[in-house]
Amino acid sequence: MHLDLPPALTGLRELAPGGRQRLIARVLTQVIEEGSKPGASRPSNYLDIEAQLIAIGGPEMSRIHSGRSRQDMLAAYRQVVMREELLRTFGDLNDLREYLLNLAETHANAIFPAYTWGVQAQPITFGQYLLAFSEELERVAQQLTEAYARVNLSPLGVAVTGTNSFPIDRNRLAELLGFDGLLENGFGANQLSPIRLGVEVVGIAEAAALVIAVLVEDIQVQYHQSRPWLRPVVAGGSSIMPQKLNPTGLNNLRHRIGVLLADAWQFKLHAHNVSAGLHDYKGQEPADVLRALGAVLRETRSELSNWVLDVERAYEEVAQDYSAASELANVLQRVGNVPFRVAHHFASELVAFGRAHGLVPMQLPYSEARRLFSEIVSTEGYSMEFPLSEEEFRTALSPEHMVASSQVIGGPQPAEVSRMLARQRDQLQADREWVRSRWERLEQASTLLNATFERFRDGI
Repeated sequence: MHLDLPPALTGLRELAPGGRQRLIARVLTQVIEEGSKPGASRPSNYLDIEAQLIAIGGPEMSRIHSGRSRQDMLAAYRQVVMREELLRTFGDLNDLREYLLNLAETHANAIFPAYTWGVQAQPITFGQYLLAFSEELERVAQQLTEAYARVNLSPLGVAVTGTNSFPIDRNRLAELLGFDGLLENGFGANQLSPIRLGVEVVGIAEAAALVIAVLVEDIQVQYHQSRPWLRPVVAGGSSIMPQKLNPTGLNNLRHRIGVLLADAWQFKLHAHNVSAGLHDYKGQEPADVLRALGAVLRETRSELSNWVLDVERAYEEVAQDYSAASELANVLQRVGNVPFRVAHHFASELVAFGRAHGLVPMQLPYSEARRLFSEIVSTEGYSMEFPLSEEEFRTALSPEHMVASSQVIGGPQPAEVSRMLARQRDQLQADREWVRSRWERLEQASTLLNATFERFRDGI
């Protein structure tokens, strides 16, 4: 077959390796340039691209496929895309973590109701609450770091399964493409690793999305009240009910999280019960799930900026209930040497009395507390006076006292919130540096690849 080559390619038909390399490199450059023009055809099928190369450079261009397969090329492409989405998502994750840390610092000591079983449990601080979410997202960051080490391994050069008889330098290919190492086994690189890596990556995305889903649900549930303590600055309206302020952004975020979880499960279901070499799972891209997670992280940060904490209303919600009753029992144990079950029984009966009489904790009569205590300890076989003064009794029931009395690592006390905040900031800075260094490493590899290609093209 004879083709009229463009002037720049004339004279490169010789079969010497250097001539072939220059021919292939120059034709490839021309195809890339033609495909970059507005409206130009940009096929995604490798065989269509190869046909374009042959149309310009002749049959010699087919040598570009020697020792290669669409199998290992596609696997390498997918991992290149996956690692870049992983790093972009990592950046979005770090931005959200920073926003949560800043918000936690602003409201470090604001009294805030914590719930278990959907019922108010204990008073904490908004700072501790937010640091819980940022800490879980920090663990997602750890997962992304660990996953990157496995994602950034090259399958290129193994062809389909059993490699081939061409002496391909797989380590050199990995270096030029910025991979940190190889998926060594030729069979596993294309037929097994995509399943395992995909499940790992979508699983990380699921974990991050579920952490955010809890935060979204908490905000949504408290907004059901007529006087919520977290309120949106901007809300949607109703077409018929003028009083309604709908949390439109929050609902949209919930929907986006649901779609992400469905897409993650779709990958897992497609990868289930397939023998090696089938393409069921390869139609679903884990990188798309990472991309969706990035959108969720950005939208979460944006949505959180629309919600404002009413510090006084949050405190009121705590003060109107008996969530500090467990601390009253603790004080009786520490100060009065009252056994745990006796102290707990007394606190429970005191709460029942208060609720039955429509009283909030600070309205409980001290005299009634003393009477009830004497009655309960006598049934337990004890004889002792109520060990707390009225001032000590009131203090023990206050949310501030319970928060300040915490002694354990991870609690809501100001010193511990400050410590956790500082530690998480340090880790966030380290994670930002890790992401920056990986992007820098990929940029260096890209520069090396382009320089190597240009040497072939120019015959240097």
